[in-house]
Amino acid sequence: MSGKIDWSSLSTAATKAAAAKAELQSTFEAQVQTHLDDAAKASGYDNIMTAVSYAEEPAVTKFQSDGLAFRAWRSKVWAYVYQALTEVNAGTRETPTVEAFIAELPPLEAAAT
Repeated sequence: MSGKIDWSSLSTAATKAAAAKAELQSTFEAQVQTHLDDAAKASGYDNIMTAVSYAEEPAVTKFQSDGLAFRAWRSKVWAYVYQALTEVNAGTRETPTVEAFIAELPPLEAAAT
């Protein structure tokens, strides 16, 4: 032991709080993405990106309608997620469980089948 402090490994309350926020955001983002992909898969698409890719394709009305619905839903979901995470980080909202958070997300408005 040389008696020197390795300042690069020092962990402060601020660095711990920043790491916790980053971990929370990463966890919620991953679970929300899985939720979006699972909904698209349930409607016969590979994932949300595949479903959304049909939004501008008028050749098959059903696919275009699905694509438009999934695209609008995806936008509403992510807007909600980031607003809620801002509130959690500001301390104006309790941190929900992932399951409770997924349950409160905006629903897919059009029945994509």
